[in-house]
Amino acid sequence: MQTYIVRIYRRNNSNPEQVVGRVEDIENEDHKTFQSAAELLDRLKCVAKVASAEVARLTRTKTRNGGTNDVK
Repeated sequence: MQTYIVRIYRRNNSNPEQVVGRVEDIENEDHKTFQSAAELLDRLKCVAKVASAEVARLTRTKTRNGGTNDVK
């Protein structure tokens, strides 16, 4: 399982679209910054795509192995 941290540094209470921060990938020590709520959602969508691809890969590997091996 991959772990991510979302850090919100600034936000505007009167305009929720105005938010600044970063999404950190703990395992890869990588991060992506965002300047708005829309950019934050884009960053999170990228994280979801990576996670979906990993689940699909693990499922294919497990199926090829007859479903008897746990793949980590």
